[in-house]
Parts: sequence; structure tokens; C-alpha cells
Amino acid sequence: APISITSNYFNNDNKLDLVVTNSLNNTISVLFGNNDGTFQDQIIYSTGELPYFVSSDDLNNDKHQDIVVVNNGDNTINIFLSDTNNSFKSKVSYMVGNSPISLTINDFNYDKKLDLVVTNYIDSTITLLVGLGNGLFESYSQYSTSIAPTSIISNYFNNDDKLDLAIVSVNTSTINLIYGDINKIFIGQQIYKTGLKPGFVLSNYFNNDNILDLAIANTASNSISILLGRGNGYFNHYYDFAVGYQPSALVSNDFNRDNIYDIFTVNRNNNSITV
Repeated sequence: APISITSNYFNNDNKLDLVVTNSLNNTISVLFGNNDGTFQDQIIYSTGELPYFVSSDDLNNDKHQDIVVVNNGDNTINIFLSDTNNSFKSKVSYMVGNSPISLTINDFNYDKKLDLVVTNYIDSTITLLVGLGNGLFESYSQYSTSIAPTSIISNYFNNDDKLDLAIVSVNTSTINLIYGDINKIFIGQQIYKTGLKPGFVLSNYFNNDNILDLAIANTASNSISILLGRGNGYFNHYYDFAVGYQPSALVSNDFNRDNIYDIFTVNRNNNSITV
């Protein structure tokens, strides 16, 4: 049962590759791309229990993309470091909170080494893992969120050059904005209402004012909520737009080249997409 997917240049041949989580098999599949849009046979790597989310970045500064997997079943994340033979080294595991769902990768303590922030659904927390620059991490701290956090992103929401977090909480139908701080890494938060049972968040410049806005997929109200940013870390009351049944993921780009960002939704229970 594939749940999550990411694409990147994993073998540095300028052809996009895929990594897919297989939740029932406790594995990931790596599929290297060909020139014609097809993919080579999958290469399978074992993960922890119930791999739920996958992402990638260069975690050890060797100019090769590495893989991070969030395992919901055993409360771990796995790091797969790329090697020079178009494969990945044995996984390294780290404990996080209870029932991790998602993560975001960025340099949250500004030491030029990538860090990880993981959402923990049952604990209603996020876990910060600080990167050492060599692909290894150390546990730093946990922070409280609203009940049942799921999707998380990081960006500069209040224009102070400190990375902030946006986290949706499915049980309270809210989004948490947690602000970055140079000394404590994260301080304070603002909470905004969304549609019912939000499950996914992304950011972009939806009204072309060069201020980041938020889009949230609401799985129970079959809608997306748009919160327009003010540029100071605060957002206006949300606007709701109807989409298909049970939207579970979003992607945003200027798909029709009119210099305005569009949004596609993936609607889980009626096998459709909405733009």
C-alpha cells in the first residue's frame, strides 16, 4: 500500500527518480528514471514499521540526495544516505514522538547543517532533530502543538529571516504558526481556524503580493482553505473553496502560465483531481 512519494535526482544523472513508501511491506521503492519518462525496476530497502512519509535532501553535504522516512508504526525515522554507487547505505534510525506523520527539512538553528522537524500525531508535539552536517542527528527538543498534528511545512512567514513552521491539526480543525527564534529556535505560536479536519498544508504567493499565503486541504469539509498572509506572521481569516471528496494532498504552480499560482487537489474518495 503506497502512501507517500517524492522525486529528486538520486543518482545524479539529470533524470528525475522516485521514492515510494510501501506501508504494508515496511519498505521503500527507489525507481531511477530513464530519458523517456519511464522508470527502471524498483530497488527495495527495508524501513521501520508502517512507513508513512518520505522526503529527501543532501543531509551530509556530499552533493548526493539522501532519503528520510517517517515510520508511523514504531515511532522512528530512518535516514538512508546515498553512496557513489547509485545505491543507499544501511538505514540509521532515530526515535521521535508517538505516531509520527510528517516532517520538514531545513536549517532551523542557522549553522549551515540541515535539521528535521517531525509531527507526532498522538503526542500532539513536534520533535526537532539537529543535524551534525555528516548525515547524523541528535535529539534537541519537543514542542507542543494543537491536538493531532499532521502536515508540516517551514518557511519565512513573518519576514524576519528566521524559519517558521505551519502545522495543521486534524482534530481541532486548526493550523498552528510557530515562529523561529535565533536563541530558542522556536517561540510562541498563533492558531487559526480552517475547514473541517485539515490534512495537508502548503505555502505560495496566491494573490501576487510577494507575501506568503497558506493553502490547506480539509478532508471532512471537502474544501481548501486559503489564508492570505500579512507579511508579519499573521494571516487573514480563511476563504473556503469547494473541491472533490476528501482532498488529501495539494500541489501549487503556475500551470497555465498566466503569472498566477494555481492549486491542484488530490481527492481521495472519488478518484479525481480538482484545479
